[in-house]
Amino acid sequence: MIQYVLEGLGFQLIFLMFYDFLLKRETFFQWNRFYLLGTFLISLILPLVHIEAFQTLLPLSGNSIVASWTLDPVILTESTQRSSANPIPWLNVIAISGMGVALASFLHKLHYLYRLRKQGKLLHFKRFSLITLSESDIAFSFFRSIYMGDTIPRKNQSGIIQHELVHINQWHTLDLLFFEVFRVLLWYNPLVYLFQARISEVHEFTADARVAGSEKQDHYQALLSQVFHTNSISFINSFYKSSLIKKRIVMLQKAKSNRLRQVKYLILIPLISGMLFYSSCQQDTPFNDSDTINVGHVDQLTPEEESRIVERVGTLTNQQGETFVVVTDGTSTIVFSQAEAGSYITGPKEIRLNAKMEITTGDLAARHFRSPARYTQ
Repeated sequence: MIQYVLEGLGFQLIFLMFYDFLLKRETFFQWNRFYLLGTFLISLILPLVHIEAFQTLLPLSGNSIVASWTLDPVILTESTQRSSANPIPWLNVIAISGMGVALASFLHKLHYLYRLRKQGKLLHFKRFSLITLSESDIAFSFFRSIYMGDTIPRKNQSGIIQHELVHINQWHTLDLLFFEVFRVLLWYNPLVYLFQARISEVHEFTADARVAGSEKQDHYQALLSQVFHTNSISFINSFYKSSLIKKRIVMLQKAKSNRLRQVKYLILIPLISGMLFYSSCQQDTPFNDSDTINVGHVDQLTPEEESRIVERVGTLTNQQGETFVVVTDGTSTIVFSQAEAGSYITGPKEIRLNAKMEITTGDLAARHFRSPARYTQ
């Protein structure tokens, strides 16, 4: 799980850097919109994809055999079940608590919008609904509703409505809610917030370009005329957001990007291919030196080697997450991993080890660690 999270974060960071350095200043707003949505989804999927042709496999001598025992569960009494119950991992507690806080924040924002709708004066039009808010200067849209304060000058109201209609017609709210959901699920991931901020910018650039047309001068002067204040709600399309005004004016003054620059998006093909190659080449079991016990011959273990193996494998029961002990002589390999509660294998001197094993070899006979048995307590 940790490896999946780290790979996803790495891929997202690469996609964001690619966007900021090569695409952010282009006027291909729709392309950039789908780039941000698509690459975020790809970053979640790529760590799960493993193409066999890309995988790096350990060379096996002779006729290779992969033996895997499926351990039978133990039939436990009530007292045994209580004694073998594992405590809830603190990592899970933290993850669930963080999701709970993020969900509460999301619901609080929705409740705020609900209160604004109830307090405002509602007018229905063919293409949208207008909620006029008393003694307020906020202006934003949410789905097919436009919220506008009654203190906004009338000369600006028409332009704001046209701007917000672009958000409504292109369903920009769905984009923001998409990232809002992942802000709850992946609350620990700061890159989700950056993706959402980038796509919010693209939304504003798109709406400005559609509304301003040839009258760009008038449009950015209207932006400068006054700054309206909106509560910090990450999934609404606010017309006046002070942190975006300068960027919007700069983008309005930019000339339309040459279509030849769209070739930049083709760089995604080798970029994604490289990520896919990387994720596919990762071993399903990420062993390191501390996981490995080197022996002279796995089929002729010395008493000292047996003792080391039993001691290390015995620690698997008390460890959390995916843990492994690898015994290897350079040619043959035995991999011990955690078993389900109550399942075990028997080692030297009939010692029961709460583990399961997988043997990869050319000629090994599993002599020292026999197949699992079932017992009833």
